[in-house]
Amino acid sequence: MTTTMFIDGDWTDADRRPTFATYDPATGMVLEQVLEGTFEVTAEDVEAAVRAADRAYWDHVAEVFGRRCSASWTA
Repeated sequence: MTTTMFIDGDWTDADRRPTFATYDPATGMVLEQVLEGTFEVTAEDVEAAVRAADRAYWDHVAEVFGRRCSASWTA
C-alpha cells in the first residue's frame, strides 16, 4: 500500500515518513495507515511551505478584489 499526503498541489509519497493506524471505532479494526502531518522538516521544506502559503494568499486576495470590482461595475 502506498500512503501519500497532498502538499502544495502535489501528492507526496510516504517513503521514510512516519505513519499511524486509523481504527474503526465500532470494531477496533485498522482501516488505513495514514501519513503523519508532522515529520522532520528541512529549511527547504519550510521555504517551500511559506512560498506556497504566500502565493495562495495573494491569489485569494486578487480573486476577491476582482469579484468586488466586477460587482461594482454591475451595480
